[in-house]
Amino acid sequence: MEDSQGIGQIQMFLKHWRTPGHASDLTKIAIAWWQFVSGTSRPIMEDMSKLAIDDGKSESKLIRSLRGYLRAIGATIEVDRNILPPLQRENDAYLMDLVNASNMRPSRKYYANLVRMSLQVSLVSDLCQADGINTDRTMWLLLIHI
Repeated sequence: MEDSQGIGQIQMFLKHWRTPGHASDLTKIAIAWWQFVSGTSRPIMEDMSKLAIDDGKSESKLIRSLRGYLRAIGATIEVDRNILPPLQRENDAYLMDLVNASNMRPSRKYYANLVRMSLQVSLVSDLCQADGINTDRTMWLLLIHI
């Protein structure tokens, strides 16, 4: 039963991704949104490592289920449109890559991701001033109000 559901989800995803029209546009918007939510440097349909969006708290049951099935069978889906924000400078990094590589508890990673999303940042450089050395004071003021 799980295989037929997973195969059906993959077929539906590919059909909507590849067929022009409203359903395709909505699918691409949903993947772009969940890519932002994941905050990582790898496309979410290619990176099957455990991410913050895979826990039970994420809103999209379909994406979570599809990723879980792909992880279970050792597969990935490579999409034709890269929706990752480019790195801004040398030694820049995606914040959630750093968080996921840390030894933080999963609940702390989840809350770190919520703060990152509320600040609408993806990269370390998004938190810094143009010199790349100092933290942007505006970000600290925003954090106080969260």
